[in-house]
Amino acid sequence: MSDPSSPGSELPPPTGRSGESRRSGGSKRQPMRPKAPRASQAPRQDRVPNYALRRIGVAAAAVAVVVVSIVVLTRAIGRDEGRSSTGDVDDAWSHVVVLTDSEISVVDPGSGEVVDTFTGGSSLLDDQSLVSGSMLVTMTDFGRITITDLTDGSVRRGQAGTDETLLRSPDHEDVALIGAGVGGDLTVIDLSERIVLSVAEVAGLDSPLMFADAARVNPSGTHLAVSDGRTFQTIVVDLAESSATPLAGQIVSINDELVVTAQRAGATTELEFHDLTGERLGSVDVPTPVATMLTEDGEVVTVDPTGVIRVADDGGVKEVGTVTDTERSEGDEVVVATPTAGVVAGNRTRLVVIDDRRTYVIDDRGEQLLDVADAPASPVTSSTRCLQAGGGFGSTSTYLDLDRVKVVGEFDGLVASLTSVDGCTAGMLGSGGLVDGEPTVRHDDDAGTGTLVWVGDELLEVTGDSVVAVSPDGAAVAVTSGPSTLLVDVGGGDPVELANELVVVHFAQR
Repeated sequence: MSDPSSPGSELPPPTGRSGESRRSGGSKRQPMRPKAPRASQAPRQDRVPNYALRRIGVAAAAVAVVVVSIVVLTRAIGRDEGRSSTGDVDDAWSHVVVLTDSEISVVDPGSGEVVDTFTGGSSLLDDQSLVSGSMLVTMTDFGRITITDLTDGSVRRGQAGTDETLLRSPDHEDVALIGAGVGGDLTVIDLSERIVLSVAEVAGLDSPLMFADAARVNPSGTHLAVSDGRTFQTIVVDLAESSATPLAGQIVSINDELVVTAQRAGATTELEFHDLTGERLGSVDVPTPVATMLTEDGEVVTVDPTGVIRVADDGGVKEVGTVTDTERSEGDEVVVATPTAGVVAGNRTRLVVIDDRRTYVIDDRGEQLLDVADAPASPVTSSTRCLQAGGGFGSTSTYLDLDRVKVVGEFDGLVASLTSVDGCTAGMLGSGGLVDGEPTVRHDDDAGTGTLVWVGDELLEVTGDSVVAVSPDGAAVAVTSGPSTLLVDVGGGDPVELANELVVVHFAQR
């Protein structure tokens, strides 16, 4: 797959990789200093996209992340997710990116002033889009990819298939993935180098069956691994060299030193350990797991369907405990859970496991820390520190803090949709509220009949009709308010108008 620059575009040569992490992360943004909204201009009348449908779709997609995570576990045993060599996620941002139908605006969050504008190459409101650092990626329904550098407006283009989905890698913020829901080729965008590549082309595959939501990227962002269902192999791609190495079995996980694959034979699975060049380091046999987590120490925590927790490395495996249903256990009678799936969270230090009744939290030593009723109902990725378990528009749910290992809130009839990187700030959908009124709802003085946002340990009612974006660090949310789009600092202060129309909002670091 080629990566042509657009004709006539001014594109500086890509910068080289250093031997350190591919992203320094930059400084944290300064606290917002919102001012009164600037004067509105007359709204455009030529085209009115169906934003109500768009918001419903976004919310549904956010909730569906949990379902996708569980489906991925049926494609590849286990999941390891991390974004940096330390396991921390860069959630810094300094500007807001506003997309209208044909224009890209970079907005100062404190004043609402537009500091840069760039012309969009297509109907931006209809494109799929995401922002990582200072790079905006958009993709049309025909697979036309545009990467715009928000510091200078330079553009690089690429091509994927039609009717495919653009995803940010849950493992690294500098990698975007594009693939079809039914499987096929996988397009990878390396945003640090602005490179677009086809895994099938790099690996020499004629008719691959790969899934974007099952691909793994190592914490430093140098390598990607994905299983090919046609050849029953894992393809490890060196993004710097645009080269590929095939390994036997399905991908379990990858970090900056190891690639772990699995070859299943009924009730037993062989875990194989390789270095990033593909050299085999060793293997162990374990009862086929339903959930796995690769730790920073190079060990794999596994949970099997009988609830047994094991820790394995390339030299051996040991049992360390069982997943226990504490609600049904009493006295000396221990009721062991029967897990069905799991996903890695808490910066690769927590394994969130589910069965048909409860959510269980396991740490990177294989110790059970907590269990609560029902499965996760909010998005879960490697960076998730807070998540909602159970509930829905007509039932009760709990909000968990995985670091503090505690329930921080209980809701009736509210569902978390769009969230911050760590999940601890979330726009809430529904007409419910807190169970027993604790903690107390904090009202923005000007909220009126506003929208609800969960912030850390409290429910906040803010100005606006609905949340359309949450900043990576959870410090601000973008909301619709009548015909306008506003930026609200959840710490307090007057909202800032981003546009006097309904727009798509992202957050950038530049």
